Amino acid sequence: MTKILLDIKDLIVYFYTEEGIVKALEDVGFSIKKGETLGLVGETGCGKSTTASTIMYLLPPTARVLKGEIVFKGKDLLKLSENEINEIRGREIAMVYQDPMTSLNPVLTVEDQIAEVLIYHFTMAKKEVKERAINLLKDVDIPAPERVIRMYPHELSGGMKQRVMIAMALAGNPDLLILDEPTTALDVTVQAQFLNLIEKLQEKYGISILWITHDLTVIAEMADMVVVMYAGYVVEYTDVTSLFKNSLHPYTSLLLKAVPRIGTRVNDLEIIPGVVPNLLYPPSGCRFHPRCPSVKSICKKQKPPLMEVENNHFVACHLYNEN
Repeated sequence: MTKILLDIKDLIVYFYTEEGIVKALEDVGFSIKKGETLGLVGETGCGKSTTASTIMYLLPPTARVLKGEIVFKGKDLLKLSENEINEIRGREIAMVYQDPMTSLNPVLTVEDQIAEVLIYHFTMAKKEVKERAINLLKDVDIPAPERVIRMYPHELSGGMKQRVMIAMALAGNPDLLILDEPTTALDVTVQAQFLNLIEKLQEKYGISILWITHDLTVIAEMADMVVVMYAGYVVEYTDVTSLFKNSLHPYTSLLLKAVPRIGTRVNDLEIIPGVVPNLLYPPSGCRFHPRCPSVKSICKKQKPPLMEVENNHFVACHLYNEN
């Protein structure tokens, strides 16, 4: 049996703001096995990036983790000291953000930015750092890496910046790579190249990936397991084949029907009525009930638990609650 690398249990995160308490995550839980890719999907504001920030221990001062565990390689990250987290962040767990232009330092060369990771986590001579930086750029298919390491971010294309970010993330030889909407700013051609690159790197480095996106077509191609989130909690959790062939939650079904397909006219696409609720004032019961076409009276009063409805297929919906 493949060993579990990351195991999140009953995670609750609130933001305490001037406007009130934002109930960002409610009882979020899933696991990632070694060498596996897990897709985390949902609309903007559903809690995907907050989940990633909690794993990375990069929440803003207004945030509080009220409950839960984030067990990584047998250690609960939420119980570690700041120094212990700093040793893990960037080395054992690395993250790539959707906008490399705001993530890269505009006044440092590519070499300097990769060197920061290498020097912090490893004892390396300057010559070794340069050689390692060049090899990392080769791994992410950047041409003429000896020239590129001397360049600044503004001299690179969007696709090149994203590849530099991947190289920086791989510099620490991480076990887990978190990709937060990494293809959002890329055009279709560059996106396809990026997906192929990630597959190649995952095979070479043997890393696990948490892939955060709203793009279900990317998930269909890249993920092994999928977690669907809505308004701060998990509504469906299963393998990628089961999700696309037999989605069980009404929200997931509506998301899939809204995906454009070849030969489909825009007017034929279904839309999900309404908007994601304001988590300062989330709906009672199931948070999806104001938009759900299958809503029942119990949905407005009681939050459905995440249940295993079929083999390894978990759903939080009263349609499957026999009680």
